[in-house]
Amino acid sequence: MDNKPGEMDAERCMLLANFAEIVVRQIEKSTLAMSQSYLVNKSAQSLLRALDCFSEGLMLCNVATEGWDIVYVNDTWGKVTGMGSCGCGVVAVGSM
Repeated sequence: MDNKPGEMDAERCMLLANFAEIVVRQIEKSTLAMSQSYLVNKSAQSLLRALDCFSEGLMLCNVATEGWDIVYVNDTWGKVTGMGSCGCGVVAVGSM
């Protein structure tokens, strides 16, 4: 590594500036991705807290999938159906 001050021509200055711009863009991209991920997680947590407030049985399904996968059920749904929370990661409605 060269620790001595040196002369830089215009071409090397432009190359260094271009590399610096690439680094800044990568930092901004990763910062934006982290902040978006945080907002999505926060929104999902708020939605789940809101769904837990219902006194009725509630089942949330992903109807975009073939079996209408169960994404979420609240405690009341589990008590009414006798299935508990069924460990609902992904369960197809048709398989119940």
